[in-house]
Amino acid sequence: MSLLIHIVIVQQMIPLTFFLSHHRLSTFEDNLTEATNKENTAKETYDKLMEEKNAQKESTEQALIDMSKEGETFACLLFCCCARFI
Repeated sequence: MSLLIHIVIVQQMIPLTFFLSHHRLSTFEDNLTEATNKENTAKETYDKLMEEKNAQKESTEQALIDMSKEGETFACLLFCCCARFI
């Protein structure tokens, strides 16, 4: 009699085990999809930020170059003006 009860319990647990395994797989796939989406969003945000930062850096470097040219011109004008009085 206990063997029969054991067989019935095992037969009823097989579908339950399959359901739990399927549920775990489904949860894993959902979590994987969510993590992949978050990673893609983070990468897009990073790429956009780096593009803006590189443009800002290039702009700043160009401004520095322009300022140094203006400084050279100013120094040259100052030297020329001072040379007259010498």
